[in-house]
This record gives sequence, structure tokens and C-alpha cells, in this order.
Amino acid sequence: MRALVELKRFFGTGPYALVGGEFIPDRGGFLNVELHVSADIGADLQAPATRAGLPMEFARPLLSGLLEQPSEFDVPAGVLRIDRGVYSEISSSPRIFQTTGRLFRAVLGAMARGAEVESVVHQKLKE
Repeated sequence: MRALVELKRFFGTGPYALVGGEFIPDRGGFLNVELHVSADIGADLQAPATRAGLPMEFARPLLSGLLEQPSEFDVPAGVLRIDRGVYSEISSSPRIFQTTGRLFRAVLGAMARGAEVESVVHQKLKE
């Protein structure tokens, strides 16, 4: 199952992060996290301050968020792969990528368990 999580404020400038990837269930007892980091950052011509790729500056906090204590809607054993990211040179921060990591894992966990994704996201944002 694939997911894309984007955090942004709708009015004015605010924190921004976009992360995409997939979860592949496995019968083993472990969760393997794969994080693809990009040194080749590409500009978005429609929004020149936005960059496609995931630099180490944001990969480390994203991984930290992915590895935080999971909620009751955690993903089961398998592979959790992050294979895309987008950030803004103006409004992205390590903290917003850490929050995005927590939300990404919770969203995939909710999807895997058949829970309502929107309520899980609201619950995680309150923590």
C-alpha cells in the first residue's frame, strides 16, 4: 500500500513537508525502515522555492519521526519504504519532517488495520 503525506498551512507561509512511500507487509516479526536520500535535488518550475528530493538535513529528523513510539495504529511487521520527498527552501524545517514521519507511519498503520485515516491523523497532531 502506498501513501503520500503532505503537511502545510493553507493561509500564509507555514511549515511544509511532503513524503511518499509504501508499506509491504511481511510475516516476519520485524519492521524494516528504508529511507531513500537524494543528493540530486530538482527545482519545481511552478514553485521555485520548492525542491524535489530528500536531503540529509531533513532525512534524519524524518527517520526520527518514523521511529518514535508508535500509536495503537502502528504498521505490522514488514518494510516501510520512503522513496520521495519534497521540501521548501523557505518554510521547511527538521521539526516538520519529524512530525511528517510520525504521521506517515500512523497513516500507513491506519490503512493496514482498516481504521479511519483522518481521525488517526487528527489524533497524532494533538500529541
